[in-house]
Amino acid sequence: MKFYPPAAVGVVVLTQMALFYFNAGGTSLALPSFLVWVGLVLLLLCGIAFFHATRCFAVHDTTIFPDGRPSALIRKGPFLLSRNPIYLILAVAMTGTALISQCALSFLLPPAFVVWVDRRWIVIEEENLKKEFGKEYEDYCKKVRRWI
Repeated sequence: MKFYPPAAVGVVVLTQMALFYFNAGGTSLALPSFLVWVGLVLLLLCGIAFFHATRCFAVHDTTIFPDGRPSALIRKGPFLLSRNPIYLILAVAMTGTALISQCALSFLLPPAFVVWVDRRWIVIEEENLKKEFGKEYEDYCKKVRRWI
């Protein structure tokens, strides 16, 4: 069984909620309450952005699975700003849940996700895209950064 990034996000968010609920040994931060609202807004915006980014895969009729064989190189929408907008959106959403939970340990999870997805999945995706699209993908990489 493969552990795809959305499943990892689910585990992270559940962990963040558990840390909040159980107060994880008193690691609650005394952050200003408006940051909870910032976290909620981030989640809302990330939900909209996630829908838009995933829709690009359907519109271009290509796989969304990181280890799948791509049939199109998406260079529109959020893919103009980042080669990995979905992972970026997921990391920002986890930061939003960290703001909501206000638990110190919750803020460690989004960077851990970024490192994991960068080392585990992006390497595979980039290899598949380079194999499938060659110079076209290399040119895209020169214009658009991996994250932001």
